[in-house]
Amino acid sequence: MEKIRDWIDIGLRATMGYLIPIFFILYVILEVTFNIELYNLFEESFILFLIALSSYLVPLIKRYQYHKAGIYLPTFEGVKKTLNENRWEVLVLHNNEMIVRPRFDFPNRIVLNSKISAEYKQNRLEFAGPYYYVDQLIIDLGGDTSDRDKKKEKGWYKSTIGAVAFAIIFPSILNGGMLWEIKRLYHNNFVEAETIVEMPEDQIIGNSVENINNGSFAVANDRYIFYVEEGYQIKKAKQELRDSQTLVTAEKNREIEELNLVGDWLYYTEQDFIEDKAALKRMNLENEKSETLYMMGGATQLHIYDNWIYFINAEDESSLYKMDLNGNDV
Repeated sequence: MEKIRDWIDIGLRATMGYLIPIFFILYVILEVTFNIELYNLFEESFILFLIALSSYLVPLIKRYQYHKAGIYLPTFEGVKKTLNENRWEVLVLHNNEMIVRPRFDFPNRIVLNSKISAEYKQNRLEFAGPYYYVDQLIIDLGGDTSDRDKKKEKGWYKSTIGAVAFAIIFPSILNGGMLWEIKRLYHNNFVEAETIVEMPEDQIIGNSVENINNGSFAVANDRYIFYVEEGYQIKKAKQELRDSQTLVTAEKNREIEELNLVGDWLYYTEQDFIEDKAALKRMNLENEKSETLYMMGGATQLHIYDNWIYFINAEDESSLYKMDLNGNDV
């Protein structure tokens, strides 16, 4: 029964000292910064969270559970001085009894119970306290323990913490949308569009919702019709489809669709069926040069309204995205 109480005490101390602050930090990072709801995140990854919790608490309990051990000492004199000169602080010394605590192992020595009681009798110094601290105290007094492989223990402990951190953070990256938030921030900082485009006041034929929802394979201005031919070419022709000219030819296994016209700029998407991605591009109709505005996901169902481009990112759970006409502010 005492052992179970000791386990509960360690679990509660670890929860209050570590898990609650970690969840608060995750709340600030995910919900405040990235607008990702922690409840939905851990609801979808509940089993993984339980595995992470147990992989953290079980080794922690084993390391700091209550333990008794002792070493042979011919005399009790000088023990206090030896401990104070090393990694320990002697809190109480009364006759042949003392209470000490470590100066190392921060922050565990603050969060967990770190006091060790010691009693000297019949040429033996008997210790009682957390297993790890009893073990280290015996070593510092010249004794021997069953666990001397410090490198192995240190590596195992770091691996456990690393596994727990990975199990907590990994679902937020995959399920919570943090990956796309990182990509969005990267895109906004490194967008390469050189020309600033603004939406003209007059309505362009083809930019209507009805046309866009049907693939938007053609748009027109007062001089030309721009249309997709055979799925991989953009052509320009005069009214009544006379004197056609090829503007863009997509590479193999790619398809062009969703044309939108803004002034002298033709916007379109280029689908890559091999990598299952779609890039959002635009072409200057004066010099017929194309540039890529967005290529970090599956950009589909392109709509342009006012000074904004709206599109569906098929790789981010079909989330609705928007950016300005120059690829900024995704």
